[in-house]
Amino acid sequence: MIRPLIIAAFVALSPAAAFAGDPVIQFETENAEMNTAIGSALSSMDAFLSHVLDSQGNAADGALVKVALETSYGHENIWVDQFTVASGGGMTGKLANEPNDLPGKHFGDTVKFDRASLRDWSVFLDGKLYGNFTTRVMIPHLDADSRAQLEQVLSATPVPQDW
Repeated sequence: MIRPLIIAAFVALSPAAAFAGDPVIQFETENAEMNTAIGSALSSMDAFLSHVLDSQGNAADGALVKVALETSYGHENIWVDQFTVASGGGMTGKLANEPNDLPGKHFGDTVKFDRASLRDWSVFLDGKLYGNFTTRVMIPHLDADSRAQLEQVLSATPVPQDW
């Protein structure tokens, strides 16, 4: 049986904006385009973390990670902000979307996860959103207004040239 991979789309235009009303778009776990996007995000994760974490492991404002959290059907991939990486590798952060199927968890709640749960990253730099590899796959599935707004703020390439 194929379990759907749930992705909360990133359509808020400000890094500090609430993501609670974002649509949920389902992709099958075998979706090649989404899996390629996740692979690309993971291959650039070290560079992202080296640029957004301070010496205590706290992420800069405007930096988010997309995390796969366990649900009743498999995993929900959801944006997490205000994240911290502990010296032992564990991570915590606050849900930046209203979950679709995480019982007892809501927008703004703290969640714990590890590096293996990471699926994507996002950072707002010089007026543009970088990263968002999975979001770029979702663009054709968004309504025209959301798509147009997102395309205005997404960077031309996911990784900044000076990384």
